[in-house]
Amino acid sequence: MTRKASIDIGTNSTRLLIADIDTKGTIIPILHHERITRLGSGIDSSGYLVFPAMERVIQVLGEYRTIAEKMGTGSFTVFATSATREARNRNKFLTLIRERSGLSCRILTGEEEARLSFLGCISDMESQQQVLVCDIGGGSTEFVFGDKQKMIMAKSLNIGSRRMHSAFLHTDPVSEEELESLRTHLYEHLHTELAQFPQVVSLCVCVGGTATTLATMDVGLDFSQAEKAHQYLLTKTNLESLIHELAEKSVEERKSLIGLNPERADVILAGAMIVQAVLQRFGCSTTQISIRDLLFGVLLE
Repeated sequence: MTRKASIDIGTNSTRLLIADIDTKGTIIPILHHERITRLGSGIDSSGYLVFPAMERVIQVLGEYRTIAEKMGTGSFTVFATSATREARNRNKFLTLIRERSGLSCRILTGEEEARLSFLGCISDMESQQQVLVCDIGGGSTEFVFGDKQKMIMAKSLNIGSRRMHSAFLHTDPVSEEELESLRTHLYEHLHTELAQFPQVVSLCVCVGGTATTLATMDVGLDFSQAEKAHQYLLTKTNLESLIHELAEKSVEERKSLIGLNPERADVILAGAMIVQAVLQRFGCSTTQISIRDLLFGVLLE
């Protein structure tokens, strides 16, 4: 048995997975942890990662390394996604990570992110049926269609929860005009960019912080218990009720909702609308929620 850690530096959050891996390659999760670090704040307008955001991430990396080492972790895999790969000063950020935390960070391409999310998601699936895996992040969303044997097609689109929130949802509470504008953009973007994907899928699995948050909200779990939402079936009807509830509240009012991390209160509505658009695009009445994503995929790789 080998103990390893994977760390995901995302646009909105920095996440840690500590897991034991047996001789058969089975992943046994020991600890999940998430901190909202907002690395991508302001990048859409400037093209640069700002120093306070980089500092937040580096501080969390140091904390994660301490936790992992105390738990006997033998190796670390650290990777960054949408915000870092788009940043003009990404090399400076990688240097700061190495100098301040002693960790080396790899930037994933959109295609790598999609593949590793798929690999992690199917790692505990028994069914051989074809599946659409949708990884909704802060800066991008990855789509992969395939089965236990192979990926058939994959694509990464720049429609993450924080990016869509910043681009479309400016009033608080949001206006109906803004909601309709975002809804139209998402539907048109998915139909155009995912034209090669099947029109209808029988199984859609959503992974990432947006997906698990929507599940904990629907079930009524505390957001710290996201692992209990693994394989939860979220219906389109319940999702639409959540969207309605989020849209009628201000960001401050959302912070008291059960199941919602208060630090996600601003971007969760845009994330929920991405899921809604995905279900509409692929003719699905439900989506399965999985906590197994690219944090698991990089360990399997």
